[in-house]
Amino acid sequence: MKKIDLKISKELLSEVFKLNICEAYIENNNLYFDMGLPLIQRINLYEFAFKCKEWALKKEFIVHSSPTQKIECTAIAQNFNMNHSYYGQNQFYALTEIEAIIKACEWILENSK
Repeated sequence: MKKIDLKISKELLSEVFKLNICEAYIENNNLYFDMGLPLIQRINLYEFAFKCKEWALKKEFIVHSSPTQKIECTAIAQNFNMNHSYYGQNQFYALTEIEAIIKACEWILENSK
């Protein structure tokens, strides 16, 4: 089984799932996470990235992601209020779209405290 070198904080996992995550690891495009119970949960990384985008929207951020012309992907986190007034944005680059989305959501987590 192939482990993937992608960093996702326990804080982001806990926020997205609304659970207290103790441990997590990625293997074969799946994210496995433990809530301190004997049962380990699993979600596909693409599904998790989509859940991250939904979580960001609840935090009043929109995460746009797409491949670029280079061998990389980009994600843009844009902050807005309920009247859709624009507050600012930050851009993130990675080798995969999933990684770019996660970087953007980690930034949102840090900057929305």
